[in-house]
Amino acid sequence: MASDFSHVTLDWPATIVVGGESERLEDALSALSDGHDGASVVSFDSAQAALQYLEAGTDADVFVSTQTVDGGSGVDLLRHVRDASPDLPFVLAGMDVTVADERKAIEAGATDVVRLDPDESSGDAVLQARVKRVLEQSRSRERSSVTSEADAGRLLGGTGDTIRRLFDASSRQDVADAVVEAATSTLGYTDAAMYLLDSDGQRLRRVASAPADGDTTGPVRAGHGTRLWETFVTGDGDVVSQTDSGAGKATVSLPIGEFGVLHVAVEAPEQGPVGTTERLTDLATAATAALERVDRSQSLQSHAAELDERAARLERRGALADVLSAVQRATVHAESREELEQRVVTGLAETDRFAFVRIETVGSQRDRLEPQTWAGTERGYLDAVDLRLDESVDEPAVRAARTQSMVVVDDITTGLREDTWREEALTRGFQSVLSVPLYRSDRLWGTLTVHATDPDAFDGRVADTFDDVARVVTDGLSVIERKRSLLSDSVIDLELTLTDGTDVFSRVARETGATLSFEGVLARDGNAVLFLVVTDAASKTVEQSFESAPLVDTVDHVPHGDGELYEIELESVSLVSEILSAGGTLRDLTADGDTTRLLVTLPAETDVRRFVESLERVAPDVRLHSRTQRTRASRRDQPFRVAFEQRVTDRQLEALRTALLSGYFEWPREHTAEEVASLLDISQPTFNRHLRVSLKKLLELLFDAEGQ
Repeated sequence: MASDFSHVTLDWPATIVVGGESERLEDALSALSDGHDGASVVSFDSAQAALQYLEAGTDADVFVSTQTVDGGSGVDLLRHVRDASPDLPFVLAGMDVTVADERKAIEAGATDVVRLDPDESSGDAVLQARVKRVLEQSRSRERSSVTSEADAGRLLGGTGDTIRRLFDASSRQDVADAVVEAATSTLGYTDAAMYLLDSDGQRLRRVASAPADGDTTGPVRAGHGTRLWETFVTGDGDVVSQTDSGAGKATVSLPIGEFGVLHVAVEAPEQGPVGTTERLTDLATAATAALERVDRSQSLQSHAAELDERAARLERRGALADVLSAVQRATVHAESREELEQRVVTGLAETDRFAFVRIETVGSQRDRLEPQTWAGTERGYLDAVDLRLDESVDEPAVRAARTQSMVVVDDITTGLREDTWREEALTRGFQSVLSVPLYRSDRLWGTLTVHATDPDAFDGRVADTFDDVARVVTDGLSVIERKRSLLSDSVIDLELTLTDGTDVFSRVARETGATLSFEGVLARDGNAVLFLVVTDAASKTVEQSFESAPLVDTVDHVPHGDGELYEIELESVSLVSEILSAGGTLRDLTADGDTTRLLVTLPAETDVRRFVESLERVAPDVRLHSRTQRTRASRRDQPFRVAFEQRVTDRQLEALRTALLSGYFEWPREHTAEEVASLLDISQPTFNRHLRVSLKKLLELLFDAEGQ
């Protein structure tokens, strides 16, 4: 894998030890040697050999390890490296480093972790830059010429309180104050000032001076073109005799590394420039060391805070993965809707991130939420709050159901006097809450709500996770409903009638004189797609009649035998759409101009009264004409059908069913692939792909079953 490494090099000698087999790591890090006196890379395939190298005291500036070493992990190797060389920087890198590995490495004390993309070579340059940064930080800790208070005492001629203050400083301002005090109190100069580089890097600013209100020590700010700026830029000291002021006065300016300038006025004749510059140079050296120490300490603190934040992010990411895994396990193992609900709320509560988890469903009158299942600390909350689906109710679950969107309340104490539910929540120790709507057959079914005892518990990443959780629960509900419908031995047949003649089917039959023959129905994005064969009428007349009817979204048709096969997509508030959304299966539909009859089959455990009530909300004139409970003939293929429908997506199943209903599999074909794709409102290549994938899964399942 070729990469351009020329832009990341080292210009000082460094030894990089690589542990574990990785040609990519070796190639990337070897490129650091392109600079003058650059890095040398020493590689060891085994952890034992690498540790022996370190224990022998051989030079090593950084240790870079792969995640897999000798069958063990890079994190295990890190712990051994820490035993052998506690201060040696350690970088974990590789294409197989997972989020969990990164978290463990940071907790074990890794200096950095680099996750490489196996398909993206630009990551090699990132690895180089990160390793170079680690080396630079390590090198800066060894570069100071003054490293202790004893050294400063030797250079400055004493170890008094001022010198201790210099090396106890925790900020640049503290260092500047200590340097000025050392120049005046310890070394005896009358005027001194310390200049530090501004944050914009364009000017020097006087941050400390003695006397504090004096103006003899130089300007408040010094920019380009001034003598102070030249001293800082060139790194050369500047001594200026002031002959016009009498008695051998002079000013001395000395650079303080990359930080600024020390500026001192000398008054006593016996303290001539030669003796002055020697002692002040020692002070400038000590000041540089002290400032480097402050910067190094602040950098380490910042790095430690960054590592703590990264570890916290990884911990949150791992916890969120646990949340999603808990829900996925629930949907896989649940055999009923009730079991799914209980597994979901229990699984979320057991992650210890949420104090109270609950699921409500929309009531039969669709005017309120009805609590179904919960886990955690409920303590009467559900009895205390108003769950009516009313605009005046702002409880999070109600709002999520009403707006059909996620609701997050980061701080329940906000608006405490405005909403009574907030007081009830706070009384039970809840500080924040998230609620997300749940759907069944693309229709609002209920809500999932989680309460936490900390404010701001639901940031963007958590909210995104609960979008996934809601989708998994919705898919699980669909699978259970489908499985229940297919495997149920006992079913209920309902004959429903519409007798006022205003429904779409009676209207078309009356206006056109056509005969409507039911072929099949399927759900698509919350709508019902009905297939009807229409005879005894002109296709143009029938099409116009359907298109002008209420609740008809789209109409399409293709020739079919003696008539036309119509695909009628009905809006989600239509009677047929409601039948599918409520868990029914439409078996037949007939219309004679005055009355439309529908035959619907339901699982035996369905509450028929509530089912009919749900239909009456969209079709007030619907009537239950007859109800029959029967035992279906034993079908050995039912488990096979369940297994097949679990393997294909809804779109693949829709493509396969539409192809069957439209006569695509007849010989000769009644409709081409292009015509069926048109019915589905997709391209022909997309239809061909859906059909090929679904048939492949069907045949795989068939031959697997025969093999067993």
